[in-house]
Amino acid sequence: MKNRILVAILPVLACFAFLPGAQAQVCQDGCDAGLFNAFQGTDALKSGASIGVGNAAFGWRALFFNDGNFNTGIGGGALALTTSGANNTAVGAAALLLNVAGSNNTAVGTDALVNSTADANTAMGSFSFFNNLGGIENVAVGFNALNANVGGSFSVAVGFNALVLATGAQNTAVGDNALALLTTGGLNTAIGDLAGFSYSGGESGNIVIGALSANGSVGVAGDNNTIRIGDNLLPTDIPTPQCFIGGIAANSQTWNGVTVCQVTVNFFGHLGFDCVNPENRQIVPAAHQPMLNDKVEKLQASNAKLRATVTRQQRQIDELTADLQRVSAQLEVRKPATKVVVNKP
Repeated sequence: MKNRILVAILPVLACFAFLPGAQAQVCQDGCDAGLFNAFQGTDALKSGASIGVGNAAFGWRALFFNDGNFNTGIGGGALALTTSGANNTAVGAAALLLNVAGSNNTAVGTDALVNSTADANTAMGSFSFFNNLGGIENVAVGFNALNANVGGSFSVAVGFNALVLATGAQNTAVGDNALALLTTGGLNTAIGDLAGFSYSGGESGNIVIGALSANGSVGVAGDNNTIRIGDNLLPTDIPTPQCFIGGIAANSQTWNGVTVCQVTVNFFGHLGFDCVNPENRQIVPAAHQPMLNDKVEKLQASNAKLRATVTRQQRQIDELTADLQRVSAQLEVRKPATKVVVNKP
């Protein structure tokens, strides 16, 4: 891929040689064009037009067309086509090569921000932010980070291939291949190696934290406004995954069926709530001891009443049984004696 891109760029650089007034001119060490400019290298800062103020160009045709101010280009073709842009810094072959009027950009690495024409972008890493055209205020750190972004703005990509295919806006990806397959989606945040890797379209408004989170687990495709934290961990994993979140156990709440309900979780780690079956909850003893004690006391009182009721009913049953036995005995006594009839011949 790198070789194909360089082959595509070399003809652009080579065509400079055929432009009027672009004959090779070598500037020796220490050459200063005045107005606080410094340049070194064949045709560096040497377009024949105004070369601006406070610029520094080091490398073959670095800042070749420049007439802006306070630009720094280090490397062959660095900032070569910039004209009116200002306050740009390009370090690396062809870094910010096609930037024409963009300002306040920083590009470090071969072909970093090579196609950029916008403002206030930062790219560090070979081919990082390669295709930016109109996006502003983006940050790309890592090989191929934000490589395909064309017009998206306000995104941050840190890591190898982070947001490599993304064209949306306001995404944040930190980690190798984080949100690597996302395309048009925006307002996503993914932190961790391969975090959000299964998002491959226009998923938006998601928060993904943890290596491999949102990576092939159930329900990932088409996520929107979803939070996934370590959702690649399953109950069957060894050792068994656990989750601890501070600031919760210290705040007890009384269930009332309207504003406070119990939190539930299914096999896949999907959180929800239940306001119908409040007694089907578990209480953290340390945080809810008074409530637990009250429930225990009520349960004990209820059990005591139940035992008393059972005892009273058993006594009544015993009395009824005794009465039945007495009545049965009296009936036996009152029965007439059995007569035997003998037939005589």
